[in-house]
Amino acid sequence: MAKTPPVPESRSDAAARRRRFVDEYLIDLNGVRAYFAAFGRMVRGRPRSYRSACVESSKLLRVPAVRREVRAAQASLRARCAEDADRVVRELAAIAFGDIGDVVDFAADGPHRLKPARQVTAEARKSLRSLKATVRVLPDGQGRIEKWEVTMHDKLGALDKLARHLGLFRDEAPLADLLRRLSPDLRRLVAAELGIEPTPSKE
Repeated sequence: MAKTPPVPESRSDAAARRRRFVDEYLIDLNGVRAYFAAFGRMVRGRPRSYRSACVESSKLLRVPAVRREVRAAQASLRARCAEDADRVVRELAAIAFGDIGDVVDFAADGPHRLKPARQVTAEARKSLRSLKATVRVLPDGQGRIEKWEVTMHDKLGALDKLARHLGLFRDEAPLADLLRRLSPDLRRLVAAELGIEPTPSKE
């Protein structure tokens, strides 16, 4: 009995498998594993060998269109990583330079109160670790006493991480020398957080 010839793969199926191969390859840059994931471990009812997967994946990675797809995907991934890194730095900066005065109204007569929510910016909220409210109803039931406990994130820890990210910490450099490398405004902020006198910049 004659064998039934295999049904040729359609262009759309081939393109879908190629896209799957590129997606899988980008996970760990393992061409053989990506080939097995995209094209399966069986071919015409028989197990696909590691050797054939190695050969076919190498061929695919030499196809100009596949190489362009891989390069484009890697470039997109690098851009996303850069955006994520930039966001991390911005979040650290919000904590490092956050001011409790952005949340608490110290100018109010009597006990200090939280500012109205509409006056607290999204940037100010990033520096908050927690808000805890304690409410006690007065005996006459006509009023209540509210007590708010405001906890800020670790400012010194955020400053330390920012400084290390910016390359400001070196074992052989004294703190004064590090401060001289900062802009005057940033130098005053860092010195204030550390509780030291700002160091004059070099002429």
